Amino acid sequence: MGALGEHARGVTQAAYGVKLELAESETQRRQREEELTNQSYVLKYLVDVNARLRVQRQHAEESADIAASHLAGDIDRAGHDWLAGRNQTHSASQLDSPGALDRVLRRRQQE
Repeated sequence: MGALGEHARGVTQAAYGVKLELAESETQRRQREEELTNQSYVLKYLVDVNARLRVQRQHAEESADIAASHLAGDIDRAGHDWLAGRNQTHSASQLDSPGALDRVLRRRQQE
């Protein structure tokens, strides 16, 4: 086999090496494309979840605002009722007498 055979063998080995490099490069390219595809699906999922959570938060805030306004109304009514009852129970002259505050506090504790 002479020089020509050795040259052909060298070219074949070089071509085989290039073929292996090309195959490796193609495998890496496919892996990168697959990762990008997976990341795209994950990103889309996270964006969808984020949108749903924003809607849920908005509904929760609206519900909390409604509940707070109802609670404020209840507190206002309870305060008004308490003051009205207090005014009926204790006249100004009763509160001005000595020891009046102590008597009122003891009566409240007993109730």
